[in-house]
Amino acid sequence: MRIHRPVGRWLGVVARMHQMYMARQLEPMGIGMGQYPFLLSICETPGIRQDNLADALYLNKSSVARALTQLEQNGFLTRTVDPADRRAYCIHPTRRAREIRGEIVRLSRESISHLTRALSEEEQNIFASLLERVYLSCTEMPPPAPDADTKAPGTGSPLNTIKGDFHE
Repeated sequence: MRIHRPVGRWLGVVARMHQMYMARQLEPMGIGMGQYPFLLSICETPGIRQDNLADALYLNKSSVARALTQLEQNGFLTRTVDPADRRAYCIHPTRRAREIRGEIVRLSRESISHLTRALSEEEQNIFASLLERVYLSCTEMPPPAPDADTKAPGTGSPLNTIKGDFHE
């Protein structure tokens, strides 16, 4: 008999705790809640197209546009028209973004270390492996209805659009 555990709830709680920690730490740098994945992705893949960034982060294009506008206003990125498709924008990190990238990575690692401190190193590796397997199974899920507000896993450019991960 399978015991039901609210896995989705715990995944959400852990993710929110990580986001809250990061928001508190990054606020003095002028980086808002949830904006650091954009910065890290853009630093790792300078010139990434805005639509590819949305696909890679599994976010809808309007959410990405709002976040990028804020980051651009705060001097962390620039947008240029893609010469291959004048309707699209390429995103580039500014010197300011490149200078704080290392600190963002350090803070993210610190947060993950704190969140997983109750696990042995072996358990942390198993946990990460299991989460990756869950992610991969999500990419096989049917896409949401056309009017859904989130990006469907497995559509567009998957995570391989962006090199590395958010903690390298």
